[in-house]
Amino acid sequence: MNVGWEAWNRLYKADIIRKYDLFFWDNKLIFAEDFGFSLNFALHVNKITCISNVLYYYLIRENSIMSKAVKEPRLSASLALSKLLEEKIATSFKDTMIHKEFPILFYSIMYEQLRGATIDNYKKSISSIDDKEYFYNNLKLITRKFTLLLKHFGMIRGVVVLLICIFLITQKFDKLNVRILKSYKKRWKISEVFENNKSKMFSKKRIFLIGSEDFRNLKDHHIAISEMEYLQNIFPEYSIIEITASEYKEVRNLLSFIIRRRDLVCLPGGGNMAKVNSHSEYILKDVMKKFRNNRKVIFPQTIHYNSSDDGILRLVKDQSFINKCKNLILCVRELSSYDLAKQYFDCEVVLIPDAVLYTNYSNRYHFDRRGAMLLLHNDLEGALSQQDRMTIEGVVRQSELNIHYNDTILNSDISVFDRRDVVDSFIQKIAKSEIVITDHLHGMLFSAISLTPCIALSNYDEKIDGVYDWISKFGFIKVIQNISELEGAMKELSEIEKIEYDNSSILEGYEALTKILKGNAD
Repeated sequence: MNVGWEAWNRLYKADIIRKYDLFFWDNKLIFAEDFGFSLNFALHVNKITCISNVLYYYLIRENSIMSKAVKEPRLSASLALSKLLEEKIATSFKDTMIHKEFPILFYSIMYEQLRGATIDNYKKSISSIDDKEYFYNNLKLITRKFTLLLKHFGMIRGVVVLLICIFLITQKFDKLNVRILKSYKKRWKISEVFENNKSKMFSKKRIFLIGSEDFRNLKDHHIAISEMEYLQNIFPEYSIIEITASEYKEVRNLLSFIIRRRDLVCLPGGGNMAKVNSHSEYILKDVMKKFRNNRKVIFPQTIHYNSSDDGILRLVKDQSFINKCKNLILCVRELSSYDLAKQYFDCEVVLIPDAVLYTNYSNRYHFDRRGAMLLLHNDLEGALSQQDRMTIEGVVRQSELNIHYNDTILNSDISVFDRRDVVDSFIQKIAKSEIVITDHLHGMLFSAISLTPCIALSNYDEKIDGVYDWISKFGFIKVIQNISELEGAMKELSEIEKIEYDNSSILEGYEALTKILKGNAD
């Protein structure tokens, strides 16, 4: 788990703060006062305990300090923090291990800023340092303590750190040093990926899920959870290795040497394959070209091309690309997508439910439901006007329900290690609502799997109608075409006495894919 360094994600023992007179150093001096306080506090504790519960939601305001991109490394601020810590350690921890090994801590603090260096800002960042003597003296100390580098970083990374320090001291080879810093960051990412999957890499039977998005959108994280759950259930004897979208760029070249011909390669579902999405489209096409001889599965997608010249051109290009792919199973989640794929694509096409519907929360939550959740798009996919929103709010207030707002897109990326807890916490919020009104496809699906009455606005998301076919038999989910139908739909849902959800028929929808995969595996 990545615990970060922020002060807001911890509980601190007040006795320690009082005993050692700990406080936040001046933000204007060191910038990251949270980082400084966390390091200062850590000096006085013998034990740190981590829990996975999601207990705090951090709001990132558009005009806040942290939301503004830092264009240049803040080396002087990091130096100021280093000086404060060194003074504290020299006073309170003289001749201890942390005192003797302070140069390693110095480098770690500086690296937090150095890793953001580019060819354009490298020289300017170094020249802007306030206390160059202190900076270079500590770098020289690091180069004299190579055994410490080996102890803390290992042989390869230790040598890289040594080279970075030498190039900083000599003030030569600037371009090379920036490349080393970038390479070091990349190798760190690679080592992290392999460390997380080391027990699986050497398995004889392996499945790779490549490109699952690990960014801000909760629906992408739930899709990944459900896809992993499906694969683990039908192939319990296989090791499932996930390579996320943010990891793929760093490890793509190595994957050619790691993925064997007999490995199954899966790509995540959840979007409209016909829409141009630079990152996910790049990964999908790159993987299909790179591993053309492997069995490949694209999990359920929507496929819809508009009738414009650009839409037709996109269809022709996708048709040409997909028809060249070998051993491809393309999963779609609506009948219209199935018909289109069968007509234009020369590959195996399977109609199955959206991945999220594979997960069932029906026996997990039992809350007293209160209020109405408005789960409406705030991103580029949103089509509701301000007037539409006001109309929806007015109808809900007539029912004397308290309104609370939410969105499936958070303000910051979610780690794969935290995704289960963050997603579960979000589903709980839905399950505590009397009703959900949404223009999200996955807002509708989250409501279905949590047994929450829901009204979905179909005309604001072309994917809703087709996917609704899988859950239309459940009376607590309603799809309307116009906001004028909202009041009647709310009245209808309020009259339901008992909500029941049996997803056995939905699970049967995955059997077509399971049969193909099991047959190929045999």
